[in-house]
Amino acid sequence: MRAWIGVAAAAAALAGCGSSTAPGSALNGVWHYTAGNLAGEGATCQMATKMTLSERGGTFTGTYGAGYLSCATPTGAADSLMSGAVAGGSVTGSTLQFQFDSASFTNSGRLNTPHTMSGTATLRLTVKGQPYTVSGTWSAVFE
Repeated sequence: MRAWIGVAAAAAALAGCGSSTAPGSALNGVWHYTAGNLAGEGATCQMATKMTLSERGGTFTGTYGAGYLSCATPTGAADSLMSGAVAGGSVTGSTLQFQFDSASFTNSGRLNTPHTMSGTATLRLTVKGQPYTVSGTWSAVFE
């Protein structure tokens, strides 16, 4: 009888292995983020990057990298490779918000399924001394 209890306990312990997220932490892991249609004030931008997130108790932080930001504006083009911190992350139910580095690039949205999220993004940037604010939609897919 003890052997069966030990086997059952080991099987129950192993049942949780192989999951890429901890129970109750649906955001933990690597996400592919894309914002392909940010526009406003005559400017258009697109961004794609990989985010690694860590959620705990309704807040999350992380990093992003291996990404790019490309913008076309009336005062010229701005292209750059992107990496930095995911900051100010909060999640309540399926609603979430976060920033890339600072309040100049904000994102809000929803966790649609355990493997997808989407929402709206607003980016404030300056190109050749001219400030622009662009906004549009973003999406992310869990790796």
